Amino acid sequence: MINVYVQHETARSEELAEQIQGLLTQVIPAVEKVTGLPAPDTVTVELVDVEGLATAWSAFIRRQVERDTAGLDLTEWQRKRVTALPRAERWTALKVGMGTEHTLIANSVGRPSTLLIPEALEQQGLTDPDRLCELLVRALAEQAQVAACGGTLVPGPVWPQTRAARDVNTLFSHGHAQWTSDQATPLILGHPVVRDDRPTRVPQKSARLETQSGP
Repeated sequence: MINVYVQHETARSEELAEQIQGLLTQVIPAVEKVTGLPAPDTVTVELVDVEGLATAWSAFIRRQVERDTAGLDLTEWQRKRVTALPRAERWTALKVGMGTEHTLIANSVGRPSTLLIPEALEQQGLTDPDRLCELLVRALAEQAQVAACGGTLVPGPVWPQTRAARDVNTLFSHGHAQWTSDQATPLILGHPVVRDDRPTRVPQKSARLETQSGP
């Protein structure tokens, strides 16, 4: 049995949370059929504000950099960079948060969670049922990828700092999620959803956070 957990922080987002909950019951079997991958035992979506996104993203980066630098003999300058990185990522998230669609992170035990900012979705026209469905297909495809790898998200390296746009695993994940959307969304809606061609922008210091065009 798959549990769908949609957490929301404010009464304003309650209606959207209910909408997402309902859509995910349609999205899950379609994504599993197209990809051949099982969905996680618990599909987690969190509706947050920009501050909440920045806090969660910064904590995610802190856990990553602690993992990547464990046991390394760092110079004083490198230690300062490591300490500063989560704060820098928090600032990046605050800056670009309203331009994001969805952000995949791992919680403290490594389980995947998709973060959505309701105001950002409204601003980008993504609360339209068809476009929201398409977004959830891509987000769930990313979580299904995690489930296929044992249920634990293993993000790309943060240290030494690398550009997300050059991380092969990240690019493969996003490409597979988009392919899944192209195949699965028509099964759910009966027609494809036309996405625009705005370019994807990825902050140079981030491994996963990005401004997407439409896990």
